[in-house]
Amino acid sequence: MSIRALALRVNSWMSFHETSEERALVTQVNGLEKGCDNLFDVMVATPDKEITACCGLTVSHIREMKLSHIQDIGSYKREQEYDFLKLWIKIDGPYNILKKLIGDRHERLDKITHPCQACAIIHNEPDMRERLIEIYPDNIVRILNTYNLIKATQEYL
Repeated sequence: MSIRALALRVNSWMSFHETSEERALVTQVNGLEKGCDNLFDVMVATPDKEITACCGLTVSHIREMKLSHIQDIGSYKREQEYDFLKLWIKIDGPYNILKKLIGDRHERLDKITHPCQACAIIHNEPDMRERLIEIYPDNIVRILNTYNLIKATQEYL
């Protein structure tokens, strides 16, 4: 496992609750329309000694992002690569996947200020999960080919 340089990130506000404070939108749509840079490249150890699959912003909202206990650190990345939804989020990003699920002109998209919000919606809403099952066959070959090409390219760089 190689160690990469430290990267600082500025996160925008994202609300997970109906009672949360309303804030102005900070993220531009083009900032939402990209793959998730955190999946497979970021490992977070929580205070409970759990390993999470992403940056951790939504770890308490998305059960699938909790991977294992810190003692099982060696298997965390391998386990993710068998999760097609994580691969899809890595390649297309949760916002773009959500657009495919609900349509790119849906008013719900206007309220998303952070990619992790779209990720939480995809993972937690039963109708989204049903729709994912319907459309993933149309995306599986493209996503697997893209992921494997990126992975192979990174091994040679």
